[in-house]
Amino acid sequence: MQSLGLLSALLLLLTPACSYGPVADRSGVVSAVVLPDGETVGVAYQVMRYRPASGIAAFPDGGIPRYLDDRIVIATTDGKGSRVLQRLENRGVSGAAAVTLRTAPSDPGHLLVLYSEQASTSAALKRRLWRLDTADGRATPYPDLDAGLAASGRRLGSSEFGDVRVVAPDGTLLIGAEGPQGAELWVWSPVAGYRRLDGLKHFYGVSADEIYYWSGDEARVMNWRTGAVRVIARYDPARQQTTTLLPHDPTVTALQRPAASQSSLSWNDDEITLTRPDGSARKIALDRSELTR
Repeated sequence: MQSLGLLSALLLLLTPACSYGPVADRSGVVSAVVLPDGETVGVAYQVMRYRPASGIAAFPDGGIPRYLDDRIVIATTDGKGSRVLQRLENRGVSGAAAVTLRTAPSDPGHLLVLYSEQASTSAALKRRLWRLDTADGRATPYPDLDAGLAASGRRLGSSEFGDVRVVAPDGTLLIGAEGPQGAELWVWSPVAGYRRLDGLKHFYGVSADEIYYWSGDEARVMNWRTGAVRVIARYDPARQQTTTLLPHDPTVTALQRPAASQSSLSWNDDEITLTRPDGSARKIALDRSELTR
């Protein structure tokens, strides 16, 4: 009986120690892009509130916080107010979800959303992509690109190209991948699915339906819709000499022009700074209550 009493007393002493500290709010902007009008911003805002472990609960490595809010809100804002397009609750490992927003000139009415999540601590991060209509918030998901490429023995992403770019209004993707022989370019379309385009040594850019790149010892322009190729230049490794075959190709000329200046963004918690091409800037203060309710 005496030992039972001592155990009960010990449990009472430890219970207050196994607790959590005051609420910590780490909410803020995690990604933002300028929309085609140059003044409206697409923003991903992470709502994260938690109570850090304290006392015995924090031993020995800081413990696991108790999360109160863990979601990402995607919205558009012009500085006068925010319009929420989508709310993403993190159902997996708390604090592990991440999102990146992108825009593409070829698909001006949508945001490209790249979202990663972790179902459990023993699971790998899983990537999902979708197009988000900036007018009505309608989401159009892409297939599982990692699984689709893995079925052909490829891995999504290459150091030369990156991962994906939207190249058409229907959401068609140009994809960088690593295959058995190195970097490759692929295309995925809603109608035809996956198609390998070519090996890749260096990528210069996209102009309308054509891409300019080096593959092997040739500089090529390819129409990604039809697969038609023009050889622009060829390198002779024996002579260590490059011969230009098409000196005034219109696609190459278009891509070699200096790019037009674009607006840029920076952010800090609840405020975004939009800097225009002329150097002028304006502050966009986000109303947290609009994004967290």
